[in-house]
Amino acid sequence: MNSSSSVRAIVDAWYEAALAGDLPAITGLLDPDVVIHEADSLPYGGEHAGRDAALALLGTLFAGVDRDAVVIEHVMCSDVAAAAMLQVPFKAPDGSNAVVLVCETFEIRAGLITRVRPYYFDTAALLAAMA
Repeated sequence: MNSSSSVRAIVDAWYEAALAGDLPAITGLLDPDVVIHEADSLPYGGEHAGRDAALALLGTLFAGVDRDAVVIEHVMCSDVAAAAMLQVPFKAPDGSNAVVLVCETFEIRAGLITRVRPYYFDTAALLAAMA
C-alpha cells in the first residue's frame, strides 16, 4: 500500500526525470502495463498502453516541449493517485512557445505509475502551436 508521501515521491521523481528528458529513469517508475491517455483531438491522441508505447509517446512529447520552462504549480496526492497543475511551453515551428495549462493525473499501484491522464485546458492552442 502506498502513502500520500510515497505517491508524492514517485510523482516528484517523474517530473525530475521528465524535465531532464531521462527516459531510463522514467522507465523505472512505470508499471509494465502503464496506460497514458492523450486527448483524441491531438495528433498523438488515444491510449498508449505498455512501457514501450508510453516511452515512445514521451519521446515525441519531450521533443516538442521547452522542458526548461515548464512550471509545476501544484501537486496534490492521496495514497493511490496524484494530480499536478502545470504550465507547459510547447515549441511552435517558428521558435516561439505556446504555454498551455495542463492538469496531469496519475494512478499509482505497488509503487509504480499505472495510468497517466493529461487534461489540456486548450487543445486548440496546442494544435495551433504545433502547426
